[in-house]
Amino acid sequence: MAFGLKAHNIDPAEFDGRIQRALELVDLLGVLDAEIFDLGKGQKQRLALASVLTLNPKILVIDEPTTGQDPQMTKEIFDIIKHLNDLGTTVLMITHRVDYAAAYAHRALVMNRGETAFDGPVLDLISDLEIMQANALELPDITKLALQLRKHGIPPWTIKYEQLEHFLQQLVGNSHGD
Repeated sequence: MAFGLKAHNIDPAEFDGRIQRALELVDLLGVLDAEIFDLGKGQKQRLALASVLTLNPKILVIDEPTTGQDPQMTKEIFDIIKHLNDLGTTVLMITHRVDYAAAYAHRALVMNRGETAFDGPVLDLISDLEIMQANALELPDITKLALQLRKHGIPPWTIKYEQLEHFLQQLVGNSHGD
Protein backbone atom coordinates (compact mmCIF):
# COMPACT_ATOMS: atom_id res chain seq x y z
CA MET A 1 0.00 0.00 0.00
CA ALA A 2 2.97 2.27 0.46
CA PHE A 3 3.86 2.12 -3.25
CA GLY A 4 1.42 4.89 -4.25
CA LEU A 5 2.49 7.02 -1.32
CA LYS A 6 6.14 6.68 -2.32
CA ALA A 7 5.35 7.37 -5.98
CA HIS A 8 3.59 10.59 -4.96
CA ASN A 9 6.45 11.68 -2.69
CA ILE A 10 4.33 11.59 0.47
CA ASP A 11 6.33 12.04 3.67
CA PRO A 12 7.09 8.50 5.00
CA ALA A 13 6.10 9.69 8.48
CA GLU A 14 2.49 9.86 7.17
CA PHE A 15 2.42 6.32 5.74
CA ASP A 16 1.14 4.44 8.80
CA GLY A 17 -1.64 6.92 9.54
CA ARG A 18 -2.83 7.06 5.94
CA ILE A 19 -2.74 3.28 5.56
CA GLN A 20 -4.62 2.73 8.84
CA ARG A 21 -7.30 5.28 7.87
CA ALA A 22 -7.75 3.77 4.40
CA LEU A 23 -7.99 0.22 5.74
CA GLU A 24 -10.52 1.38 8.31
CA LEU A 25 -12.65 3.02 5.60
CA VAL A 26 -12.85 -0.25 3.66
CA ASP A 27 -13.19 -2.43 6.77
CA LEU A 28 -9.89 -4.27 6.33
CA LEU A 29 -7.97 -3.40 9.50
CA GLY A 30 -8.11 -7.05 10.51
CA VAL A 31 -6.02 -8.17 7.53
CA LEU A 32 -3.21 -5.65 7.85
CA ASP A 33 -0.57 -8.34 8.25
CA ALA A 34 -2.13 -10.92 5.89
CA GLU A 35 -0.48 -12.08 2.71
CA ILE A 36 -2.21 -10.79 -0.42
CA PHE A 37 -2.57 -14.37 -1.67
CA ASP A 38 -4.63 -15.27 1.41
CA LEU A 39 -7.25 -12.59 0.71
CA GLY A 40 -10.52 -13.28 -1.08
CA LYS A 41 -11.48 -11.48 -4.29
CA GLY A 42 -13.71 -8.99 -2.48
CA GLN A 43 -10.98 -8.24 0.04
CA LYS A 44 -8.50 -7.70 -2.78
CA GLN A 45 -10.86 -5.23 -4.45
CA ARG A 46 -11.31 -3.37 -1.18
CA LEU A 47 -7.54 -3.40 -0.68
CA ALA A 48 -7.05 -1.87 -4.14
CA LEU A 49 -9.58 0.82 -3.21
CA ALA A 50 -7.78 1.41 0.11
CA SER A 51 -4.48 1.83 -1.75
CA VAL A 52 -6.00 4.67 -3.74
CA LEU A 53 -7.62 6.16 -0.64
CA THR A 54 -4.21 6.55 1.03
CA LEU A 55 -3.68 9.40 -1.44
CA ASN A 56 -6.77 11.26 -0.13
CA PRO A 57 -8.24 11.86 -3.59
CA LYS A 58 -10.80 14.63 -4.02
CA ILE A 59 -12.16 12.75 -7.04
CA LEU A 60 -12.34 8.97 -7.23
CA VAL A 61 -12.89 7.30 -10.62
CA ILE A 62 -13.80 3.63 -10.38
CA ASP A 63 -14.68 1.25 -13.19
CA GLU A 64 -17.04 -1.64 -12.45
CA PRO A 65 -15.98 -1.98 -8.79
CA THR A 66 -18.25 -4.95 -8.13
CA THR A 67 -17.48 -7.22 -11.08
CA GLY A 68 -17.53 -10.84 -9.96
CA GLN A 69 -18.84 -10.05 -6.48
CA ASP A 70 -21.72 -11.74 -4.72
CA PRO A 71 -24.72 -9.58 -3.72
CA GLN A 72 -23.50 -9.07 -0.13
CA MET A 73 -20.01 -7.97 -1.21
CA THR A 74 -21.52 -5.75 -3.91
CA LYS A 75 -23.66 -3.98 -1.30
CA GLU A 76 -20.66 -3.59 1.01
CA ILE A 77 -18.57 -2.04 -1.77
CA PHE A 78 -21.36 0.36 -2.73
CA ASP A 79 -21.84 1.28 0.95
CA ILE A 80 -18.12 2.10 1.18
CA ILE A 81 -18.33 4.23 -1.96
CA LYS A 82 -21.40 6.05 -0.59
CA HIS A 83 -19.58 6.67 2.69
CA LEU A 84 -16.64 8.17 0.79
CA ASN A 85 -19.04 10.40 -1.10
CA ASP A 86 -20.70 11.43 2.18
CA LEU A 87 -17.23 12.39 3.45
CA GLY A 88 -16.82 14.76 0.50
CA THR A 89 -15.09 12.66 -2.14
CA THR A 90 -16.55 13.11 -5.62
CA VAL A 91 -17.11 9.65 -7.06
CA LEU A 92 -17.31 8.94 -10.78
CA MET A 93 -18.30 5.31 -11.17
CA ILE A 94 -18.59 3.38 -14.40
CA THR A 95 -21.14 0.61 -13.98
CA HIS A 96 -23.79 -1.36 -15.82
CA ARG A 97 -25.66 -1.87 -12.54
CA VAL A 98 -28.61 0.50 -12.96
CA ASP A 99 -30.15 -0.86 -9.77
CA TYR A 100 -27.19 0.21 -7.65
CA ALA A 101 -26.68 3.45 -9.55
CA ALA A 102 -30.33 4.28 -8.85
CA ALA A 103 -29.92 3.53 -5.16
CA TYR A 104 -26.59 5.29 -4.63
CA ALA A 105 -25.98 7.91 -7.32
CA HIS A 106 -27.23 11.46 -7.61
CA ARG A 107 -26.63 11.79 -11.30
CA ALA A 108 -26.35 9.44 -14.28
CA LEU A 109 -24.53 9.77 -17.56
CA VAL A 110 -25.43 7.15 -20.15
CA MET A 111 -23.05 6.61 -23.03
CA ASN A 112 -24.03 4.73 -26.16
CA ARG A 113 -21.53 4.21 -28.97
CA GLY A 114 -19.41 7.11 -27.79
CA GLU A 115 -22.31 9.54 -27.62
CA THR A 116 -24.07 10.95 -24.57
CA ALA A 117 -27.54 9.38 -24.51
CA PHE A 118 -28.55 10.84 -21.14
CA ASP A 119 -27.10 13.20 -18.57
CA GLY A 120 -29.12 14.14 -15.51
CA PRO A 121 -30.69 12.99 -12.25
CA VAL A 122 -30.96 9.23 -11.83
CA LEU A 123 -34.71 9.46 -11.19
CA ASP A 124 -35.16 11.20 -14.57
CA LEU A 125 -33.29 8.35 -16.25
CA ILE A 126 -35.29 5.62 -14.52
CA SER A 127 -38.58 7.32 -15.35
CA ASP A 128 -37.77 7.64 -19.07
CA LEU A 129 -38.58 4.18 -20.39
CA GLU A 130 -37.70 5.19 -23.94
CA ILE A 131 -34.13 6.09 -22.98
CA MET A 132 -33.83 2.99 -20.81
CA GLN A 133 -34.96 0.71 -23.65
CA ALA A 134 -32.97 2.50 -26.36
CA ASN A 135 -29.80 1.96 -24.32
CA ALA A 136 -30.56 -1.63 -23.27
CA LEU A 137 -30.80 -0.63 -19.61
CA GLU A 138 -32.92 -2.70 -17.27
CA LEU A 139 -35.17 -1.07 -14.72
CA PRO A 140 -34.21 -1.86 -11.13
CA ASP A 141 -36.34 -4.64 -9.63
CA ILE A 142 -37.65 -2.22 -7.02
CA THR A 143 -38.92 0.09 -9.77
CA LYS A 144 -40.54 -2.81 -11.65
CA LEU A 145 -42.38 -3.77 -8.47
CA ALA A 146 -43.44 -0.17 -7.84
CA LEU A 147 -44.81 0.04 -11.39
CA GLN A 148 -46.91 -3.06 -10.68
CA LEU A 149 -48.15 -1.55 -7.41
CA ARG A 150 -49.00 1.93 -8.71
CA LYS A 151 -52.71 1.01 -8.89
CA HIS A 152 -52.49 0.83 -5.09
CA GLY A 153 -50.97 4.29 -4.80
CA ILE A 154 -47.27 3.42 -4.86
CA PRO A 155 -45.34 6.05 -6.88
CA PRO A 156 -44.13 4.26 -10.02
CA TRP A 157 -40.63 5.71 -9.96
CA THR A 158 -39.64 4.39 -6.58
CA ILE A 159 -35.93 3.56 -6.79
CA LYS A 160 -34.88 2.74 -3.24
CA TYR A 161 -36.00 -0.10 -1.01
CA GLU A 162 -36.47 2.32 1.88
CA GLN A 163 -38.92 4.34 -0.24
CA LEU A 164 -40.96 1.28 -1.14
CA GLU A 165 -40.98 0.12 2.47
CA HIS A 166 -42.31 3.52 3.56
CA PHE A 167 -45.06 3.51 0.92
CA LEU A 168 -46.05 -0.08 1.72
CA GLN A 169 -46.28 0.73 5.43
CA GLN A 170 -48.56 3.65 4.59
CA LEU A 171 -50.64 1.43 2.32
CA VAL A 172 -50.99 -1.32 4.93
CA GLY A 173 -51.72 1.23 7.65
CA ASN A 174 -54.42 2.86 5.53
CA SER A 175 -56.05 -0.49 4.75
CA HIS A 176 -56.43 -1.13 8.48
CA GLY A 177 -58.07 2.24 9.06
CA ASP A 178 -54.96 3.74 10.71
